[in-house]
Amino acid sequence: MRTARVLLWLTLALAVIALALYALRLPLASYGARAAMENAGLDNARVKVTVLSLNTVRLESVSAGPDGAEGFVLESLEAQFRPGRLLSARAVDALSIGPGTVRMRISPDGEVSIPGVTMPSDGENGDSGGAPLPFDRLTLNDVALIVDAPEGGGAGTVTADYDINKGGRVVVSAASEMAAWKALRIENAALDLDLQLDADGRTQLSALASGDFLTPDGAVRAASVVLEGEGASWRDAAASARDALSFRGRIAVENVEALLAQSPSLTALAASPWAAAVLGDAVQAIAVSGDAFVDVSPGRIALTLDDAAAPLALSANTGAKLTLTGLDNAPVFILDGEGMRASAAYRLEDAPLTVEGDFTLTPLADGWRIEAPARIGAFSSEALSFDAAAIDLAAEALPETLRADLAVKTLIRKAAVGPATIVDAPIDAAFTAAADLADARARIGVAGECLSVPRLRIDVAAPAMETGFSGAKFCPQGEELAVIDWSDGLHLTAEGALTAQGARLHINETVFTGAPPRIDGAVQFDAATGESRLAGGFTGGQVAFNDMLILSRADGAFTLSLGAEGMRGEASMDSARVAQNLEAPLVAPVIASGAGRLANNKASFDYALRTPDGAPLGVGRGTHDLDTGRGGAAFDIEELAFAPGGLQPETLTPVLRGVVDSATGTASGSAQFAWAQGALTSGAAIALDSLTFGGPTRVVSQTRGVTGDLRFSSLWPVATEGEQTIIVTGVDLDALVMEEGEIVFELPGDDTLRIARAAFPWFGGRIGVYDATASFAGGGEALAPLRAESVDLKQVLEYVNLNGLSGEGLLSGVLPLVVEEGKASIEGGFLQSDGPGAIRYQSAAADQASAAGDQAQVAFDLLRDLRYESLGVAINGPLDGRLSFQMRFEGSGEVAMNNQDVRVPVTYNINLDAALLELLNQANLTRDIQLQFERGLGAEAEDEDAAKE
Repeated sequence: MRTARVLLWLTLALAVIALALYALRLPLASYGARAAMENAGLDNARVKVTVLSLNTVRLESVSAGPDGAEGFVLESLEAQFRPGRLLSARAVDALSIGPGTVRMRISPDGEVSIPGVTMPSDGENGDSGGAPLPFDRLTLNDVALIVDAPEGGGAGTVTADYDINKGGRVVVSAASEMAAWKALRIENAALDLDLQLDADGRTQLSALASGDFLTPDGAVRAASVVLEGEGASWRDAAASARDALSFRGRIAVENVEALLAQSPSLTALAASPWAAAVLGDAVQAIAVSGDAFVDVSPGRIALTLDDAAAPLALSANTGAKLTLTGLDNAPVFILDGEGMRASAAYRLEDAPLTVEGDFTLTPLADGWRIEAPARIGAFSSEALSFDAAAIDLAAEALPETLRADLAVKTLIRKAAVGPATIVDAPIDAAFTAAADLADARARIGVAGECLSVPRLRIDVAAPAMETGFSGAKFCPQGEELAVIDWSDGLHLTAEGALTAQGARLHINETVFTGAPPRIDGAVQFDAATGESRLAGGFTGGQVAFNDMLILSRADGAFTLSLGAEGMRGEASMDSARVAQNLEAPLVAPVIASGAGRLANNKASFDYALRTPDGAPLGVGRGTHDLDTGRGGAAFDIEELAFAPGGLQPETLTPVLRGVVDSATGTASGSAQFAWAQGALTSGAAIALDSLTFGGPTRVVSQTRGVTGDLRFSSLWPVATEGEQTIIVTGVDLDALVMEEGEIVFELPGDDTLRIARAAFPWFGGRIGVYDATASFAGGGEALAPLRAESVDLKQVLEYVNLNGLSGEGLLSGVLPLVVEEGKASIEGGFLQSDGPGAIRYQSAAADQASAAGDQAQVAFDLLRDLRYESLGVAINGPLDGRLSFQMRFEGSGEVAMNNQDVRVPVTYNINLDAALLELLNQANLTRDIQLQFERGLGAEAEDEDAAKE
């Protein structure tokens, strides 16, 4: 249109020039015309005036521009005019142009020019869009158009016959094999336009455009668009303002095919597995078809879709179809004084994914705003599946930026992201996005402080890994939830804190469950390589490892990558609390620190253990194969030095609390662990050196000098490699002392302790436990039968140190020690003499007691030298209460009869009780035994007197 305006302006200018040169007549007219043309901005102007009168001018061989590339070359140009109208209204009665050629040039920047012609601006020289046409009749006779583009070009012809009273017709025909400028390339293009101006004022237009259009964002092949319609009276536009032209027509898009695969920027989309999942296959081409109505009125252009006839549809080569319809029968496109705006409803059908929604596009000061709510049906594929979803999108598009608010509500059942698959993730969140199109970068935010996901599971095929979260939250470090960069492939990064109320990590046969630690870090995903990288730190948490250990209060850092090469990474841990996952742990919690590495799905790690108070326990190392779930670890126990107020056995194993205390000595050793397919095996070697401690329990005041090398075949449960032997320097029960002995025991692995032999020298004989079993799992009772062998009565009585009491003989028997809920007692204990012996008791107290009567005197006389054939002692009662002793002597003793000593048979039964723990100091024991013994003898004598009476 701008070219036609220039052509008409040029003709009018030449007519004015011709009138001005009329006085010069023909001899000087050609010279004057050339000068006037050059003064008007036409370079290298050439013209020949063949007719010049007061109402007619005819120019021949009219041209301007460089030789061989003239902007225009006209064989003839003739204007008929009236001088008064020409000078006052700058209009002629008739123009006849042609044949001829007009050449247009398109610069690399898209500017249009005519060589040798300075283009006038709008309104210049009175050529206002609101002014009447500067002629009543116009004839264009085969005017050829040549278009030169930076690459290629095109050609066409224009024929016009117009009369302000009769109407007329304009026919344009153009074609181009190839033309390209800027990012647009046109091939095999053609344009046929026929504008009919009827005598009654109607305007009828029909046009057909076809060709191939290629840009970096896509290629459109074999496009064919038909425009047909009619306008309001062309006479109004010709007589007054051409801007008042009105037109209504039908646009038929018969064949427009966009080839996505030929666009480098859309190649990834064309081959995207997501696009293939959503649309049924890889998208290679999209065809556009449909009818629309265009309405042109003064200051307004509107486009309305013909929903009833042929709605506008975009059809992919996969069969998927996107249909656009008007919103409430409103135009889908409007351009007027308020700017451009668009709105439509759409529906995606005949595809695995069904979508329906609408959008509204309105102008901003320097961009656009779009609102697009959508409803998506349930979808399922190998890569993605979800329940019905609702999406609300509001965005603002500026020249180089895009801002958007997006609300999403759905349940993701499965979504493949690189090597990982997200499973069972409800999403109900609002996101924000800000994209810099020049930098090809978008920043994603989340409404509120954190993104919350009630539950989420992530599966990885190799290695076989499953991660599940409940009550998960991801809180961005700043305002950004993630950053997406597509300047060189697709990259995603996110940085923030991940927390969860509960979690489960299952790597082959390795399982972690519980409350995970807080993770502060950044994740990166590269779509081209499919690799994900995660780096950061972790704190807190409490998780169970294979239901065996509880890991809590963790503090460390890690890096992890997951891609085609599998899982790789490194981790360092400053500290973590490690405890047995048992209601009554056998091993006390410890603090672990160390570092680990992961490559080729194999992990290796080093660690150190210390007590919660900071005492070092040892160092270890281990490996774990993620593919097979097999692994192992070794631990070297440093020399542990026990000291009162420092490290104690109960620090290492709580079951010894209240059992032993005040330990001294050392312990060292090593432990080994191996696991496979959920099964754990372990073993250890422990060396004890001069371990001395108070106890065990209140029964034993001290155990001294425990030494030995112990080997364990299992630590969970605790089991030894058969019977183990330790040497004990001595065991003190305050009043009773057992010298050096040995203990042979076994832990079968069923939470019991079997003592094969625990024997100690005792009063010339031995006392010990043989073949006894006790449970340390809690509950029930333990039976430890103490067996005494060949105890020397003489040494026992010497230890009692009761004035005037002595004897000889040997005693043996069993003292069944029953321990229940931490309390020990003797039940059914009995000591029996090994053969004959003697008991002798003489003291001043006994002489005084014998004066009580004849029978008392006889009883104490017999004790001066009681030779027994058998002696038995029955013992019962709690060790921390009063013990009952029932003694029976059978033998003979001497009494004075008829002034001579006679040995007579005698039987004594003496009952007494003693509070053992209250009498374990020597003085109390001696005094109480004496009182009890004499009281018992006195009672025995009284019984005999009563029998005689």
